[in-house]
Amino acid sequence: MRLLIVLTGALGDVVRALPLLGRIRRTRPESWIGWVVEPAAAPLLAGHPWLDEVLVFDRPAGLRAVPPFLSRLRAGAYDVALDLGRSAKTALFARCSGAPLRLGFHRRDGREGSWLAANRHLPPQGPGRSKLLQFLAFADLLGLPPAPVDFGLAATPAELADADRLLAGLAEPLVAACVGSSCPSRRWFPERTATVIERLAARRGASAVLLGSGADAPFATLVRRHAATARDLTGRTSLRQLLAVLTRVQVVFGPDSGALHLAAGVPPRVPPASCAPVPSAACACGRSRPIGCWPRSTPRSTAKGAGRDALRRLGTRRLARPRRADGRHRRRVRRASGGWLGPAIAPRAHPAAGGRERAALRQALPGARGMAGEARVSRQPGARGGRLRRARGPARCPPGCGGPAGHPGRRRRGSRAGRRPRRFDRRSRGAAGQAAAPPPARRGGGAAPPGRLRARGPRAAERPGDGRPPRLSRQRPHATEPPARRPECAPQPRPARALRRPRPHPDRSGARARRLRRGPRALAPPPPAARALGGGEDDRAALRDRPHPHNDRAAHRLPRAHAERRSLRPGRCGRQHAMRRAVVALAHPAHAGMLRALGLLENAAAAHGWTLDYVLAAPDPLVAAVGLPAERVAYLAGLRGWRGWPARLRLPLVALGLARRARGADLFYSATLSSFPPCLLAGRLRRIPQVVHVYSSYADGASYRKHLLGHARSLIAPSADALALARHALGDFRPGTRARVVYNGMDVARLAREAAAPAAPGLVPNGVPTIGMVGNLDERKNPALLVEALAAVRAVLPDVRALLVGAFPDAAYAARVDRRIAALGLRDAVTVSGFLPNPFPVVHALDVLVHPARRDPFPLALLEGMALGRPIVAAAVGGIPEMLVDGESGVLVPPDDAAALAGALVELLRDPARRARLGAAAYQRLVTRFTLEGFTDGVFGAFDEAVTAYG
Repeated sequence: MRLLIVLTGALGDVVRALPLLGRIRRTRPESWIGWVVEPAAAPLLAGHPWLDEVLVFDRPAGLRAVPPFLSRLRAGAYDVALDLGRSAKTALFARCSGAPLRLGFHRRDGREGSWLAANRHLPPQGPGRSKLLQFLAFADLLGLPPAPVDFGLAATPAELADADRLLAGLAEPLVAACVGSSCPSRRWFPERTATVIERLAARRGASAVLLGSGADAPFATLVRRHAATARDLTGRTSLRQLLAVLTRVQVVFGPDSGALHLAAGVPPRVPPASCAPVPSAACACGRSRPIGCWPRSTPRSTAKGAGRDALRRLGTRRLARPRRADGRHRRRVRRASGGWLGPAIAPRAHPAAGGRERAALRQALPGARGMAGEARVSRQPGARGGRLRRARGPARCPPGCGGPAGHPGRRRRGSRAGRRPRRFDRRSRGAAGQAAAPPPARRGGGAAPPGRLRARGPRAAERPGDGRPPRLSRQRPHATEPPARRPECAPQPRPARALRRPRPHPDRSGARARRLRRGPRALAPPPPAARALGGGEDDRAALRDRPHPHNDRAAHRLPRAHAERRSLRPGRCGRQHAMRRAVVALAHPAHAGMLRALGLLENAAAAHGWTLDYVLAAPDPLVAAVGLPAERVAYLAGLRGWRGWPARLRLPLVALGLARRARGADLFYSATLSSFPPCLLAGRLRRIPQVVHVYSSYADGASYRKHLLGHARSLIAPSADALALARHALGDFRPGTRARVVYNGMDVARLAREAAAPAAPGLVPNGVPTIGMVGNLDERKNPALLVEALAAVRAVLPDVRALLVGAFPDAAYAARVDRRIAALGLRDAVTVSGFLPNPFPVVHALDVLVHPARRDPFPLALLEGMALGRPIVAAAVGGIPEMLVDGESGVLVPPDDAAALAGALVELLRDPARRARLGAAAYQRLVTRFTLEGFTDGVFGAFDEAVTAYG
């Protein structure tokens, strides 16, 4: 049997599907099993002993990768396909595999119509069941016998050696804090994470490491500000190295993330009795039955909504509480129907999944949603007299049931056994077994007199105490007496008002005089005198009263003298001296260079007559670090991730959300090309212009057309090369398009202050020649070329070291670079720093700054190196030849040429005087051609030009 598993989702889903793979392999060892996965989780499945084939779908390649991948699926001739992803994409892969038997989720559990591609479906699972059990239900549908839950994850000796090197010098027990998550709203707070680390260190002597991807490095930096002893490994490990590190640690805690799910699948290193010095709590897997620290109260939880409120109420004492002597947890928490959210502890033990743990999951968390029997005040409008509504306690069997007195009873849904009348529950039962409190007095004047009828409560439309009989909500047959009335009081005499003495009036005899004016009444001004116009006089009527030249009526569009003065619409004429407002959209909140550029624009906006509001895709610690005001920063998750199908169908909804945040604005500014389509639609809804900054250098025109750049009317390019590339990709811009080149600037004084701070210890060795590069270590920046050139440089100069300042956003690419470093024997010569909030002290200590990019429109890392006077060797791509003059202010080499790069580095490292000349010339070129004032003047000049041309 040839079986295909289709699950291209996140790392946590892949980990939780491994027990299904093990169950199939144990019961059907002769089967050929393949797995469809995306590059992020592919290293975890590569070489897995239970898999025969790993089919990697290259999602970053877009639609171009779909046809060859579908052809590869059809060639597999599979018999059974399991769609575990429940999305339109995974359903397409399962359908195109050609398998006659396709298993999928029920319609209630599927998404995006995925159930249509399956011919056999699981029973409805519901949101309350864990994903691991849902995946194992596929084995039951296949008729496979039960098997122990196992993940089959094990690190190789080489990976364990790498983990020992990363953890060298840390004393046991080791605590790993998984600080990252694919959804920013799931992250806990950095100061609370640091508090847990410090308490574990104080009570148990534990050493802590911070784990995560390169995108989580800013959050880890904030954690280390409060817990300086923690070792930061974010962005410094591949996925397999992360698996090895999790094998070495004893305790893992963090939010719902792939690393935490991976920790639950790693074999335990210590006995269960002493495996964790803190209570087990966490996400996911039925193998270890972890328990969440905080329940989600929403019926079907997502990563948005009330999650941040739950995280704010989760303290650190519950997480850092030691175990009891008998190994049981001191407190348990209840699992809500919506799943788990919040920091969690992954247990490293194998407790049995029995009834005791299920009962522990049902116990209430004190303070989370209120104790049983605690009184709560109904604040709903129209509540009857503001009565206390009390939470219902556990059901008790009635007397005479045969059981012990007061024992908890079982009630079936819809049965009347043991249920008190509803009216009695609401009005008579007290809180926590106490006597019921008397009902409060009515708002309309208290209780009714004896023998009279009393209304249940005044309605919102009535005014109590106005002398009218109260309206009865329901009239009873025996209510024959008239309703109670308020006793009428006899009118009491009031003191007489002093009469004013009448005074004579000059016009009317006997009338009272009003307040007289002190001066004569102002008369209307006389008409202006006739003016000489071209030798004659114009004594005709005013222009607004003259007839139109084409008809006999006056020009009614001109306001009359008595017309009401109304304020003009923002962005229209009449705002020459008022502050204009622009809405800035950024789809990449972790883009450090773009955020620094926005910080420069924020500082100069007031001087140019503008106010900037920001709409970002997700929160990020760098937002506050660059100086963007929090009160003018909003978040719209749809700005990111709209480019794929079927997510592109949500683009109109994203544009509506962006337009709602731009009420009264004058302009939309798309800081990158990826955020321009929603800005374009929102700008047309609001009828305001849009300006797009083309910080991109795509190799084909399809990417520019996909981002609707051909519809732009105002463009800013960071270099002439970027503008020419966009123009060539589109054929040409539309007539009337305003395009300009605005070079980025740099705040040299601020950069010098930040570079004067001490560098991180151990990154730059003293007395050793060091070369390095700065930025996101992705395939576009091409750090692999620097590794290849370093091998040739060390053949001539053996002491040279390389420093990669930044983080790898792609785990698969990081694994390839790491394998190449090991193959060349450069493990001790290459250091990856991870994300640094202040990399300038490290850049200032480099002997040569290298930028071996394949394409880059205008790298800000080179501007920073020029501001610090560093000699630069860079590839001659994009806008780099406009920044540096070859041989005068830098050295330019052909792209993807490791030999040329190595030769240029050897020449510079052997000639310190030339390095000094190149650095000084680069600094002079920066302060004369790439100034901060030129950057801000160019951007705000484009804003003014767009507003003027639009309206």
